[in-house]
Amino acid sequence: MREEVHLKQVFRSDKLQTLLSLAGSITALSPFLRDFVRFNIVLDASTAQEHLRWLLGRRSNPAATTAIHEAIVSGVIIAFAPSYIDA
Repeated sequence: MREEVHLKQVFRSDKLQTLLSLAGSITALSPFLRDFVRFNIVLDASTAQEHLRWLLGRRSNPAATTAIHEAIVSGVIIAFAPSYIDA
């Protein structure tokens, strides 16, 4: 039986920015990859709050981030959240 391999095991979220830079540096591929690796997602309010609560209070290492945060910072994910999340 084959073991399942999840994408997050192959491409760690903290390496997304490096992978995008590498892909962009290959000039022959650059025109094809410019907007290829971008996802627009709508965050559920409870998920956004869960990540914010962990970032602002429960994490023990101040340098730690969540995978979704790393994906947003890298530019792979463009996140949208309900406007009331600001409150």
